[in-house]
Amino acid sequence: MIFSSLEFIFIFLPILLIIYYITPNKYRNYVLLFGSIIFYFIGVKDHPAYMLLLAISVIINYFIGRLIGKNKKYSKIMLIFGIIYNLSFLFVFKYYDFVVSIISKISTKEIKTLNLTLPLGISFYTFQVIGYLIDVYKEKYDPEKSILNFSTNMIFFAKIISGPIVQFDDIKKQLEGRPYKLSKFIQGVRYFIVGLGLKTIIADNIGIMWNDILMIGIESISTPLAWLGIFTYAFEIYFDFWGYSVMAQGIGKMFGIDIPDNFNLPYLSKSFTEFFRKWHITLGTWFKNYIYIPLGGNRKGTIRTLLNLFIVWVITGLWHGANWNFIIWGIFIWILIVNEKLWLKKYLDKYPIIGHIYMIFFIPLTWTIFNITNLSQLNIMFEKLFPFFGSNEVIDNLDFVKYIKDYGILMIISLICSTKLPKNLIEGKEYNWIEIVALLAIFWLSVYLLYTGLSNPFLYFSF
Repeated sequence: MIFSSLEFIFIFLPILLIIYYITPNKYRNYVLLFGSIIFYFIGVKDHPAYMLLLAISVIINYFIGRLIGKNKKYSKIMLIFGIIYNLSFLFVFKYYDFVVSIISKISTKEIKTLNLTLPLGISFYTFQVIGYLIDVYKEKYDPEKSILNFSTNMIFFAKIISGPIVQFDDIKKQLEGRPYKLSKFIQGVRYFIVGLGLKTIIADNIGIMWNDILMIGIESISTPLAWLGIFTYAFEIYFDFWGYSVMAQGIGKMFGIDIPDNFNLPYLSKSFTEFFRKWHITLGTWFKNYIYIPLGGNRKGTIRTLLNLFIVWVITGLWHGANWNFIIWGIFIWILIVNEKLWLKKYLDKYPIIGHIYMIFFIPLTWTIFNITNLSQLNIMFEKLFPFFGSNEVIDNLDFVKYIKDYGILMIISLICSTKLPKNLIEGKEYNWIEIVALLAIFWLSVYLLYTGLSNPFLYFSF
């Protein structure tokens, strides 16, 4: 079950909300926990063992946190054990096959791969709970004493599948007491509707074009269509993930819980340094707090800063997927950010028009590396994008004209929605008739599209 499904919108969410609000306040966390368990179980019903994996992870991390807080003498040992325990499962499910494939190529000895399906949300809840253990060790806050609150915090269905990666303390305080506010509930509905529209009306529709290009075959497309394609994917991934994050915030507000922003108009950035402060904010904050700063951050000179950034970006790439293209993507981003830090950013900030042109050019290129996992296909795509630097013959046809006719209006809408317009609609506090009509139109158009079968899983589910 996903947020953008008729079952979730008209069955799961309304029933859970009714049960939640007719339940006395002191028992509402039980309702949230029970609902989250059902939600996750539906998502992994073909792999029920993953439900057991999550349950064991919750219980073990709860006790590790308690032991870290209780016994200062062995707290470091328990922290190390907790980190290794959590990363071991992530390694087995996500990275084992990638590592053994590299070893097999180097040693020329075939090592059997596991070919396991990645458990839903494992990258997100693993990082979240590791952050919790580190914070408890550093005495930023006390370990959670209530296993009910700990479990609800860790597997709250609004965020477990694709984040945001929320710090435990942000939710912990809210689980201890949150009075009912009709205004927050209504605001949550507004968030959910706008997020649903971003996902179903924009991301799912414009994603069809990118899928069509892949079906045609990268070898067979022209250079103009290649450029058109990478721009459509840049829009698809943005509105898909932003839509999910906004829906998650909306669901949280309906249950009285504030989930932090994960996006802040990243496509209006003038540099990649700025971009990644506004894109997937909670993941960037996690890497900053738990890897970059502990490595020394920017406190130990330029060379060490660049090395620390390199480590962070390679790990960021690997977090997204166990494949060489993600490592290349991370290194490419690192190169861009290093250039900005050393000399370029001051000019990009001084001349905003140049900054925006720079980002318009490079953003889709970075997402191309991110998206195409087959390196030979990736190489062909770049030869299509830059035909005069590659070995491919320049294809001179008008294949792109059809797609401009079919998707031109949607691309203009995507461009407009990359501005502050959706954010203003999301965060508006007054409800004039124009906004109400707009929200109703977005909701019912989204429902219609879902009814007709236009619904794709969120892209970040695969991470």
